[in-house]
Amino acid sequence: MPPSDHRTTIAISQNPDGFVAGFYRDVDRRVRIYFALPEESPERLISAGLVVLYRGNEGRGSDIKLPDTLNPRETGYTDGQTVTGSIWHGDGPTAYAGTFRDILNSQTLCARFVTFSGQQDACWDLSGLHNAVEDALQISATVSPQDQAWHELRTAVAIAGMNRCTPANHLTCTPIFYHCFARFDQHKDVALFNDCMAVVE
Repeated sequence: MPPSDHRTTIAISQNPDGFVAGFYRDVDRRVRIYFALPEESPERLISAGLVVLYRGNEGRGSDIKLPDTLNPRETGYTDGQTVTGSIWHGDGPTAYAGTFRDILNSQTLCARFVTFSGQQDACWDLSGLHNAVEDALQISATVSPQDQAWHELRTAVAIAGMNRCTPANHLTCTPIFYHCFARFDQHKDVALFNDCMAVVE
């Protein structure tokens, strides 16, 4: 982790070969993924470019590139033995989608590290991940089918509503959208939302 006075609780897993994977909440409330080479390893991670690729056995994979010029707030950090990167914005009771949710739904996590002398692969058993993540990050690691379905519906409604707002009408459309979406959140009625948005030209 980068040097900081912020006190951090990290949920970690160490595999039999000494490789470490973990998650922590940073001072900016973002959740970051953390990897470390074995303490006794002479290898050192590269300091720029693609440092690590990782993927759970469920869903999509991701990577940590340094520096992240497209998303500077999410850029990672490496000291040669460890590397961190942003994996979730940290808002809300849990991650409902994205790479972090995919990992939380997985039984194993695998990573490929890029070092100055080549590549190294490692995998971790995630069987105890949920309890560790809930304690360290103060979130719910599991999602009920009902909550997941509501999140997916809410996301779809938000996208459909924002697509009604164009550069030509955004000054009038955007406040209407926020008003209609707040009513949708309250009543959970798609038809009500559509009727509310019908005034948008």
